[in-house]
Amino acid sequence: MPARSDLPRPGIPYEPQHLEYLTVREATDAVVADIRAHQPLPLNEHGHFTATRHVSLLTSLLNQVANDSHYNRFEWPTPRGQRNSAQLAEAAVPIAQALTHYVQALEPMARLALSIRPEDSAADRAEIHRHVLPLDTLLDHAQAAVRRRPPTPVPVPASPEAGTARQR
Repeated sequence: MPARSDLPRPGIPYEPQHLEYLTVREATDAVVADIRAHQPLPLNEHGHFTATRHVSLLTSLLNQVANDSHYNRFEWPTPRGQRNSAQLAEAAVPIAQALTHYVQALEPMARLALSIRPEDSAADRAEIHRHVLPLDTLLDHAQAAVRRRPPTPVPVPASPEAGTARQR
């Protein structure tokens, strides 16, 4: 497991494997910043690669948010844990919607990268824009939902003395 100091510095893109070492809030902010740094997507093979990379980031982020929601629901069966779980589930919705839009934009992006007919590329460009246009709003909703929730409580391990006392 890399140390936090091994994570990318500002301006260096995150990869999916980096997200698991961040809090949900940090991971959401990193993914949103990365996606916004690459907007508008170039409508060529480079844009297709970037969109594919963003699909990987959004998939990892969605997995982390869903897992944290489950963790809060079952490991913290308190009103606060239940609220955290609900807020994370709420945050998962716009992340999943952003992921859906990116996936739907991949096909026309791939066609556009290979297209040599102008009439094909005009339709593909319109379809790509239709899917990429709502991303900013969805990312704003995801960030807002994650920021409304307090950090997940961290369990405090029993002290060694307490463990020894129980064994006696």
